[in-house]
Formats: sequence, structure tokens, C-alpha cells
Amino acid sequence: MSANTKKFGARAGISLASSLVVLTSALAAQRVLAQDAVEEAQLEEVVVEGSRASLQNAQEIKRQADTFVDAVSANDIGALPDRSVLEAMQRIPGVSIERFQANDDPDHFSMEGSGAVVRGMTQTRSEFNGRDTFTANSGRGLSWQDVPPELMKTVAVYKNQTADMIEGGIAGSVNLVTRLPFDADGMQVAFSYDMTYGDIIEEYSPKYSALFSNRWDTNIGEVGFLVNVSDDHLEGTSHGIQTDKFELRGLDSPLPGVIPDFEIANPYVYDGSFGRGVVDRQPRTNIDGSQLFCVDPNAADAPANCTNQGALIPNGANISMKNDKRDRSGLNVALQWRSPNETVEATASYLRSEATLDWLENSLRNQSDYNSAEQWYQPYAETEYGFDDEGVFTHGSLTNIATGWRGDGDRIPQNADWAAAPVQHFGIRYVTESRHQVQHTTVEDTAFNLKWTPNEKLELEADFQYVNADTDDDSNTYMFGTFMNQGYDTRGKTPKLTIYNPWSLATQEEADKAATEPQDNPTDWASEEAYFSQESSYVNYAAMDHIERSNGESTAGRFDATYFIDDSIITKVKGGIRHAEREQIVRRTTYNWGAIEPFWQNDGAWLDEYPDRLMDNNGRVVTLADRIDWSNFFRGGVAEFDGPDSTTIHPSAELMDAKASWGDMFWDLIQDDCGDWRPLDGRIDQELFNDDGSCANVPLDDLNGPYRNNEITDSTETNNAYYIRADFELDTAVRLIGNVGVRVVSIESTSVGNTRYPDLRPGRLPPSGFNPYTFDPHDRDLYPNPATDLPYNLYDDSSEFLGDVNNFLPQEWTDFGNGVSSVDYASQRYTKTLPSLNIKAEFTPELIGRFAVSKAIALPDIGDMRNYTSISASELQKSNLEPVFTAQNPHPDAPAGSGSGNPVDNDGADLSQQDIVDVNSITLASWTADAGNPFLKPMESIQFDASVEWYFSDSNSLTASIFYKDLKNFFIRGAVNREFINPATGVAQDVVVTSRMNGGKGKMQGIELNYQQFFDMLPEPFDGLGTQINYSYIDASGVPNTGTNGGDSFEDTDELISATNSNEIGLEGQSEHTTNLILMYQKSDFDARIAYNWRSEYLLTSYDNISRMPVYNEAAGFMDASIFYDLTDNFKIGLQGVNLLNTQTQTYQLVDDEHKLGRSWFVNDRRYSLIVRANF
Repeated sequence: MSANTKKFGARAGISLASSLVVLTSALAAQRVLAQDAVEEAQLEEVVVEGSRASLQNAQEIKRQADTFVDAVSANDIGALPDRSVLEAMQRIPGVSIERFQANDDPDHFSMEGSGAVVRGMTQTRSEFNGRDTFTANSGRGLSWQDVPPELMKTVAVYKNQTADMIEGGIAGSVNLVTRLPFDADGMQVAFSYDMTYGDIIEEYSPKYSALFSNRWDTNIGEVGFLVNVSDDHLEGTSHGIQTDKFELRGLDSPLPGVIPDFEIANPYVYDGSFGRGVVDRQPRTNIDGSQLFCVDPNAADAPANCTNQGALIPNGANISMKNDKRDRSGLNVALQWRSPNETVEATASYLRSEATLDWLENSLRNQSDYNSAEQWYQPYAETEYGFDDEGVFTHGSLTNIATGWRGDGDRIPQNADWAAAPVQHFGIRYVTESRHQVQHTTVEDTAFNLKWTPNEKLELEADFQYVNADTDDDSNTYMFGTFMNQGYDTRGKTPKLTIYNPWSLATQEEADKAATEPQDNPTDWASEEAYFSQESSYVNYAAMDHIERSNGESTAGRFDATYFIDDSIITKVKGGIRHAEREQIVRRTTYNWGAIEPFWQNDGAWLDEYPDRLMDNNGRVVTLADRIDWSNFFRGGVAEFDGPDSTTIHPSAELMDAKASWGDMFWDLIQDDCGDWRPLDGRIDQELFNDDGSCANVPLDDLNGPYRNNEITDSTETNNAYYIRADFELDTAVRLIGNVGVRVVSIESTSVGNTRYPDLRPGRLPPSGFNPYTFDPHDRDLYPNPATDLPYNLYDDSSEFLGDVNNFLPQEWTDFGNGVSSVDYASQRYTKTLPSLNIKAEFTPELIGRFAVSKAIALPDIGDMRNYTSISASELQKSNLEPVFTAQNPHPDAPAGSGSGNPVDNDGADLSQQDIVDVNSITLASWTADAGNPFLKPMESIQFDASVEWYFSDSNSLTASIFYKDLKNFFIRGAVNREFINPATGVAQDVVVTSRMNGGKGKMQGIELNYQQFFDMLPEPFDGLGTQINYSYIDASGVPNTGTNGGDSFEDTDELISATNSNEIGLEGQSEHTTNLILMYQKSDFDARIAYNWRSEYLLTSYDNISRMPVYNEAAGFMDASIFYDLTDNFKIGLQGVNLLNTQTQTYQLVDDEHKLGRSWFVNDRRYSLIVRANF
């Protein structure tokens, strides 16, 4: 970081202070004497109908706050069609929301938001009514999208802090304030009912909420009671089309006569950055493995015949349709009591938020995630295809040119001279996938607060809170396999895809020959008609499951005392202590992928060989497959099929619901192959086999139900904090009001976890007496006649142990890598001191300035602090000995003139000779481990805020703010060397452990502007018009992306930033520009709003698990609107619309240092809601 950037915050503060001095001299004369009598307004909600009242409430919160705050009120939340607290937060300056299922999942669009970014950062802290709260997942805070907005009175985002605020929000602290009975003067009864329609899913979704509140004067004092309930059901759909991974190909054919040349006027010029350092995303090599591409072919050290010109070609296109069902319910119950003399006030509250997101996705996905010199996905030479001015594919037919084996040779033709009916151009391998995910979260927050004011000088407050949170997550995926050719055109705003029968590019001669050969199933498999609607075109491919069952509990208590001082610059002194304990158990499995019976296993398990219906474990009949219709994809015209219909066959919804029975349903297909899929609770040791070579199906020894030991972490955190804060007021030409204080927090964390040692146990044990270091089958002194002298029959399955490298490893390696696990305990404690200063300068009653500086921390996510370590042997490599029997040294039983030297079976086919590991060839690069880090410390920031705020009426204002954050101790991914001692054998080895660690420095700065006004000066009927506009600009540098590098490790932050170009690619989730434009009209009985939310392009994820590249979200804006009409003083009706512009969300993949190429395009429903509300 340069000296200039380090001084930004100080200069900003000095500049603003100078401006304020000048402004003071100009405005001091305008101060009215009555200002001294102005009482400090309270931060309370005034429940008044209408847009004007909502702006007034939010403005008053901001104006009277002790630090920098922006808020939305209950009226704002209800006025626009925001279905969750998260969606309501996007209206606040400096707040953006994510519209994907998760910020690191650019493949699954969400009908609602999924995460908040405040001033370019995700390290926010969440609270209910000023008390810390959370969702029981791997994160630290609350899942905002799970909270019903109908329970809220206000949502306030604190962008700096005071000493009495709970620590943890570097980006900001978001306080969700619920209603209390004493908020209203008397009885209040309210009811709302919505019915929402989605135009793509064509389903109706209801929502209702109700509130009852009252207060009574009794002999024991005033008593208030409130109950607020909400139940929301929403269904929606999203469609996505995606360009699969790009590959860099040479212009000249690597296989003349098989693969065509490319004729491109302006080829892609290779500068060395393609693939951005990711190993399996580098340019294609020559067929012999030699380097094809180089930056300068004329360089002295350039490989022979290399080139720097080529073409960028995608492997194909993927499409998906995803249906979401969101159920969200909430309950808020509050009881208040105030003593007759009003010196004691007690509040008891209970809040419960419960949410379920249930989604089912059907997709067609490319299965070419590997590099092979013989496998090519590229434009078909006999059809029209095109490239842009930089050598990037734009349109054409994509097909598979694979030399050699493809499949069974019957339904899937080979491309080899030895094949009976070879076909050169055949379809690309795809899966028709169904994925069903159900996530259920519950948060219960119980609190009790007691305030006692024994006299006018002293106020005492005690507070207790208990939080119980649960998260259940089930994700199940099932896949059928098929092949297809594709016509793909990316030249328009939205790509166009045509899907062809995989035989569509075969020559007439190839098709005729294939049709005359005997086939396993000579039906319509090679027909142009309805290929994809026939079960004979699909195999039972693979399955994947994942579950999470996490729980968290927290108890917290605090005590605060405030002493008020008269006739002094110091107006009050406040101090307090807080103690909190949080225990969280995270039970989270891996994503457990495994084959069922794909093309390469026993020629594949074809669906037409199954019955249409299966039986689950409960005796229920389950349909195997559903036919999915793509005719309304993207509302039509984006994906078409070259055939009589537009359906594909997918795993059925019934099959997805019967996931618990998959293991039994398909046991015949998976039982003999240890590498095939097993359910999570039936995972096996994949290295153990029976004597006949079949899978032994031995359960993993550390499996507890569906979880392995290292998939469960139990963490406890104890937080003790105390603070002191002094509020001051200086009444001079400019009235100064503020507070200064310090908070000291001490946090102790303990966790119980697991270390899993590598499993190098042999799958096939050798016979007694086998010595890998002395056994040499080529030693003719020991074995002069190998056929009879060797102790092992090289043609029998009993000798398969000779090809298992684990039987040849050094004893030290096998003693360390014996597959055991150990229980680990970790504990740490640290103390942080957090000073803060907030100053508000009142130049006039309407014009104020603010300045704040504080030290803040952000606590690491629970998931990053998981106490687990999984050790593996990195790049364990070996080669085999030359075969014992060859044509030159044949086996005695080999036929005369045998080309292999091997005996034959009864059918005359050569017997296979067992592989024998060359013990001298074995190498091990290192021991490596993936781990959590229970010793992570907080991220830290010194943060400055300054603003000028002009309030020119109760609901009209113009404000401008600048902010600066000096950040350090980021949560980055790095590697350290640690010694591990195997608990069973005592063998010690050095291990390179990759995990989250603290490190690095960075800065973030920006501006926020907000303007709101009702134009009362206009003539009728335009005097009901109003507007609300806010804009944010954010700039960050030196801030590393925490999710980068895909497993690469870095010793320091500078190396990390250099390797990932985080200064160049941007910060995840951070748009430089965001804005909200709201036009309002309130007149007579009408109240209407149109809201437009826009954010500029931003980095969605720095490492996409599919493309391995950074993925960006294109700049996009969304428009929502509402109109309400008051039927009476108590009843109103309304109409709301969401996504009225039918915004298409587009993402890009950064394939090198310069090229952002189209990645995905998504559309989702326009939603319309009819609303009835009553308020008494």
C-alpha cells in the first residue's frame, strides 16, 4: 500500500473538518435561539400510513443516531414487494444483495436474494433488538433471507460503532428491531393477505400476516401484550443457459484427415495467461504430449514447431430449469410491564423464524471435464461456423471427435479401424440431471430485559438472551447419461441452442454400416426421430448426496448502567459488561459423488432394460424417469430440438424423493465395484476387495451414521466484554454532540475435532512371506523358468496384489498412512481493545455534520474454525515393470507365433498378465492436508466516516458521506508446514497443511449520497409526487479474495494477491457503483411506488468450481412497483409487481488476463401480487 493511500482516511477527515469550519462561519448567524430548547428525539417507530411517514421515520432514525446509521421502516418494507428482510435491505445506501443460491455458486440462480454485501464486504454482524443472533451453519451471522419482514418494525444498518455496541461488524451491524406493545398508544389489530402469481411457473402463492397489540392500566402498573405472526409461501422458477468451459486449440489439425483445420481471419493470440495458472485449464498439447503453444515461437528457447495463434472453443452448452418453493413463517410474542411510578420497565420477548427452501432442478450438463489428446469438442467442418475478431467461437455445430473407444460399440459407435461400424463425428457426452435440495433453518430467540430508573440521575439495565438455531440441508443429485450434437449461436443478447441426435453428423456410409451391424437393441436408437424421448438413449449414470445437520445454542447476559450529569460538557457516562457463551456443532458431509453404471462400466446400464417403476424401501411404487418439456425454456425460442418433440428423460421427482432407497434399488449395479456410489451412511473402504477381485463392501471404520469423524466439529466460544462510554455536548457557535468510549473484549474458543491420516493400506493383501524389495520376476538367477518358478501365477486374480502400489511402499510411509484418525482438542484466547469516537456538529437545526473513527473487528466464520485435518499422500506415483512374458519371451502355453506371448482362453482371446509395480519407481511429492483453523484471529479495521446532512423538512433530506477502512488480518487461504505423529505407530512426518489463516493488509473507501423529497410545491395533483435516490461508490485495493486459488497454497498475502491478481480482478461481491431510484406518489387515498435497483458489474466468485476461472456478474437493474388504495380508514387493497423489466442476469468467465467471455444467462419469473390489508 502506498503512503498516499494510507493517508486517505486522515486526509478525508481533515478535509471534511476544514469544510465544516468554513461552513460554520457562514451559518452560525442563522442559528436560532430556540435550538437550545430542542429535545433529543427518540429512536422509535411512529406507525403512520403512507410513503411520507416511512421516509420521516427512517430519516429521524438516521438524524438522531449516535453513529452512522441508515434504516428502512415497517412502512417501507410493506410498501414494496420485498419478501424477505434481505430484499428490504437492498434499498439502503451501500447495501447490495446476491441473487444466486450462494455467492460461490454461479450456476444456480435464486428467486430471492441469498446474502448481503455492506460497503463491499460480507463481514456483517446480525442482531435482533440489539442482541447477537445467528443461523446454525458454517457462517457467523444470520441468513437474512430466512427472516420474515412482516415481524420487523425497522431494519437499521450501523456503519460505524459506539463503545456499547457488540463487536464483530467491520462491514456493518444489522439490527432487526421487532415491534413491542408499548410502541402503540393503545390496541392495534392488523391483518394482511397476499396472493402472488409467477408468470413462468404459472403458480399462485399465498402469504398472510397478523398482529395484535394492546396495553392496559392495572393496579400493578401498565401491562402490554403483542403477538405478530407471518406465514409466506412462494413458488418461482429460473431458467439458465450456460457456455461450458473454453479450450484453446491450434489452427492446424493434430490429426490430418480426422480433425479439420481452422480457417480464421483473426485468430486468438496466446500471451501465456490462458487458463490463469490452473493446471487442467491450460492450452491443448500436441497428440504426443509436446507443447503446442508458446508466447514467442521465434524465441531461442521456444519448443519446436510451437505457435502463439489458435482458437477459443467451448466444450458445449448447458441448460437448466429450476423450480423453487420457499416457505417462511415467523412468530413474535412480547410482554411488557411498567411500574405505576414508571421507574421499572420489564420486557419479555420470544421470536421464532422458520424457513424452508425446497428446489428441484432439471438440467443438461456437459461431461467433458478432462483433457485428453484424443478427445476433441469442436465445430463440425461441414457446417457453417464462425469466430469473432479475436478468435473466439461465436456460432456453429459442436460435435465430438474422439479417436478410439467411446462406448459399447452398439448404441455408441467407436472411432477406430478395429471397430465394426466406426463413426467419426458422434455426439458429446452429456447427463440429464435432476437435483433436489431441501434446506430448513430455524432460529428461536428468547430475551428478557429489565430497566430500573431509581432517580433522575441513574438508569440501570439488565438483559438476558437465549438463542437456539438449527440447520438441516439435504442435497441429492441423480444423473442419466446420453450423447448429443449441438448447434450453438452466441451472437445475440441471449444464446440460441439447437440439440441434435448424436448421429446427426454421421455420414450416410457410416449410418448405413451401423444399421446393418447386429445391435443389442435394434429399435429407434439410431433414428432421427425423438431420440431424446426414448429410454434406449440413456444409461443409469451417477448419483451424489450431501447432508448437513447443524445446531447452535447461545446464552448471553449483559448489565449496563447510565449516569446522567447536569451542567457539564459530559452529559452522561455509560458502562457495562456482557458475557456470552455459544456452542455450535457442525455436521456436514462431503458431496458424495459416485458412478452407478455409466458407459464405461459393462457397456452401461440402459434405461430401457429397467422396469418403468421400482419399489422403494417402504413398499411404495416409484417411477424411474420423468419426461421434461423444454418448449417454454426462456419463454420460448432459446433451446430447440431437431426432432418431433422437445423432451428429455430425467430422473423422476418420485425417484428424488426416494433417495433413502437408492442404495437398495440399484444394489445389483454398484455392489461389485468399490468405486461406485454408496449412500453416505453406507460408504465403504474402497481399497478392500475379496479374493476374487470383487468389492468387499467393508464399511468405513470412522463412519458414524452418515458422517465421518472429520465431518463433525463441536465448537464453544466464550465472550466477555466490558465498556465505558461518555457522551458530551458543547454548545458554541456550532453545537457539538458526541460520544467517546472504549470496549474491551476477551474471547476464548475451544473445539473438538478430528485428524484423519492417509489410507495407504493395500486393497489386495499379498500372501505371507512376500517381500517387495527382493521380488524381481526378471531375475533369471532366482527364476530361470518364470512360468514354473515364479511363486505367483501372473494370469490369476490372486496375483492382483502385484499391481497395488501400496504393497511396495516403505514401512515408514505405511506406518504413517495407516488410515487411523485421532480426536483433537484446540483452545485459544485473545483480547482486543476497541476505542471509538463519534461527533455530530449541528450548524443549524437543519444542517449537521458527522465524524466517526473506531477500531472494529470481524470474527472468523465457524466453518473456517472447524477443528479437522485430512492428510493425504500428494502425487504418489509409480510405474510398472516390463511384462514378464512377451512375444520375444513367450509363456510356454502361448500359441505359436503369438504377438503378445500370453496364453489364450477357450475363445482364443489373450489372457491378461498382471501388472507388477516397479518398487524403485515409487515417488511421493509430499504429505499434504486440507484443514480448518481453530486458531484464527479476528480481522481488524480502523474505520473513518464523515458526512454532511441537510434535513430541510420532516421527510426531506440530502446527505453525503465518505468512508475509509484500513484493514488487516484477512482470512486468506495459505499453507504451513506442521509435524504430525501417527497416534497408532508413533511415526512422525512433515505435512503441508492448507487452511484459512490471518494475513495481509488492504484498504476500502467510498462515498454514499442520499436524496429524498416530496414535492409539495407542485400544483395539484402533482403535489403528491416524491422521490428517493441513493448512490454508492466503493473502491478497494490490496484486499485478497478469501475463496481464491482452488486449493493452491501461499505463504503470504503478497504472494496470494500476485498469484490471483485480486487487485486486478476485483473483490468478490463488490460493485463499484450501486444505486436505488424510487418514484413515489401519495395523494388522497392512493399510495404508489416504482423502485429501480441497479448495481455495476462485480466479481461473483474468484474461483468457479466448474470453469476454474473467475466469474463476473454483468451490471443489471431490477424494477419493482406497488400501488395501494385506501378503501376506508381501516382497509386497503394493493397490487405489486416484481422484476417488471424481465431482467436477464448474465455472467462472464475470465479465461485469461483480458478476455471475459459469456458464461451464463438467467431469467426468472415476473411476479404479481394482489394484497388486502386491514389495520384497526
